[in-house]
Amino acid sequence: MRRREVVALISGAAVWPLPAHSQQLARIHRIASTLASAPSGWEIGPVINGRQYSVGMPTSPTPDGEGFWFDFPVFDRATANTMPAREIPSVHYVTRPGKVMPGGTMRATFEIHGGPFWATEVPDETPAKVRLFFQRSGDDWAGSPGRTEFYRWWGALADLVPGRSTLEAQLVPEKWGSVMGKRGADNSAAFHEAIANIARIGLTFGGGYAGHGVYAVAAARFRLISLA
Repeated sequence: MRRREVVALISGAAVWPLPAHSQQLARIHRIASTLASAPSGWEIGPVINGRQYSVGMPTSPTPDGEGFWFDFPVFDRATANTMPAREIPSVHYVTRPGKVMPGGTMRATFEIHGGPFWATEVPDETPAKVRLFFQRSGDDWAGSPGRTEFYRWWGALADLVPGRSTLEAQLVPEKWGSVMGKRGADNSAAFHEAIANIARIGLTFGGGYAGHGVYAVAAARFRLISLA
């Protein structure tokens, strides 16, 4: 049961007969205990066909309150510029299973310590960034036109700089873009289908390419405080 269902149970408690009231309170307690002890579900990836695209990273961040933290891979920039981007130690996607409310707002608050940071692709041209993200179920990661090009969506973004920041984007087509760079405003039906069949939500790290990875050139940590 989702958290909003717990809230609904609590808000309706005043109208229950006493025996049912006691039973429902016990039920709420069991649900709350389950939510508190459930694993966070956050994953670092993507892992596609057994391959971890976030090279040098663990498969999950360290839980921290309602969020998590992880340390960016530290790598020499000069060396990185001579390597294929897919081989550079970097973090790409950090996501968890989740649902959203159409027309609502996705909001992430986080802290960044250390750096500086570089994207794995064309690092001299595009600052490293973090973006809001959601993914439709059934994605094949190919972004194939006519098939899955509207299965991954990105919203608000920010440069990776030290300090606390908040990203937020209303869940309406005008505020999001697809994996092939097409705007939700021009493809609203596909956007709403993705929202209705959402599988994962979270953040991605990259430069001009939203999820192609970021590394640091000195010790650096990312701490998610909340994502709602």
